[in-house]
Amino acid sequence: MIIQRTYVKEVQRLIYEGIQATEATELYQRLTDRFEDISGHPETDQFQQHLLSLRKYDRPYYRQVIDDVCEPINMNWRTVKYDPTRIKRCETCGSYYYDVSRNGRKLTCDAGGVYYRFDRTNRTYRYFHKNGHKLSVCAAEYEKQRQGDTTRQPNEVLTDFQPGADDAAGHAWLNKVENQARE
Repeated sequence: MIIQRTYVKEVQRLIYEGIQATEATELYQRLTDRFEDISGHPETDQFQQHLLSLRKYDRPYYRQVIDDVCEPINMNWRTVKYDPTRIKRCETCGSYYYDVSRNGRKLTCDAGGVYYRFDRTNRTYRYFHKNGHKLSVCAAEYEKQRQGDTTRQPNEVLTDFQPGADDAAGHAWLNKVENQARE
C-alpha cells in the first residue's frame, strides 16, 4: 500500500494540472526564496506582514514577481496562488520555507533533499522514514533531536547474556530467553 501525501490546496491544484508534486513544492520554495531576496532577512512575522502589505498596496509588482518565477513552467499568478501566511522558518536550519502540508503543522524545510546514509554492512543506502515517507535532512535531524540521545529501539529488550553468579533474576531471564529461542 502506497501512502499518498496530502498537500495544501494551492499545491494540489498544480498537481491536478499535471505538474509533479516535487516540482510544485520546489516552485513554492523558489517563490519564497525570491520574496526573501526582496525583503531581506527579517523575522517570520515581519516577513509575512511585508508580503501581505506588498500584495495589498503594490499588487502589480507582487504579481510580476510570481510571473517571473513561474515563467519556466508556463504559468502565471492566476494559476499559482501564493499565501504569505504559510511561510515558516525551519526549526533545524533556520531558513524560510513555504509550508505545503495540508494541516500547516510542518516544522522543517525540504531544502537539504532526502536524508540517507550508506550502510556498509548491507552495501545499501538507508533512509530515515516517518509515517511511510522518507524524511528530508532537516526533518531527520529534528526527529533525532526530538527522540533524544537514546540508541535503543522501542521494542528492544536489554539482556545480559553473562549474568553474575549471584544474579538470580538475570539467570531467570536468560533461561526464559533461551527457552523461547528453542521453540
